[in-house]
Formats: sequence, structure tokens, C-alpha cells
Amino acid sequence: FSAGMVFPIIASSLEPKNDTLSWIAGWVDASDNLGGALGALITGTLLIPLFGLTNTIYIFVGMKAISSVLLYIWQKKNRVINYEP
Repeated sequence: FSAGMVFPIIASSLEPKNDTLSWIAGWVDASDNLGGALGALITGTLLIPLFGLTNTIYIFVGMKAISSVLLYIWQKKNRVINYEP
């Protein structure tokens, strides 16, 4: 659930000022894909061999909790609301 919420929160917080909306959406999507690829590479080559599957899951849950709290704080601080149609 929380993994799926990151993309909309960041996208809504980065509303365009002088940039186009498509550029921002492309940047957020590219960052999401790059993060997923690096995460899979690091998990498969380092974390599982070093810590085992169960401990790797605990590490992932901890990182997700920390990043969710940081994202929530960042989103509240940088919230941009635009009600124009």
C-alpha cells in the first residue's frame, strides 16, 4: 500500500511553475524506475546473500517506514495546492 502512495504524493507536490506537467511526470516516473532497478540489484546481489531473506525483509520494512515518515514530512512542508481547472 505505501509503495503505491509515493508516486502520487511526489507528483502532486511538484506542480509546475515554469516546467510543463509532462516533464515533471517523466522525471518522477524515471526516478521511480531507476530506484526500482537499483533496489532489485542491491537486494539480489548484496542484501540477501549477506543477511538472508528474513532479515532483508526486516530491513526493507524499516527503510519503508522511515521513508514514509520523511515523505509525509516533506509533503506537508512543500504542499502546493492548485485549484485551477
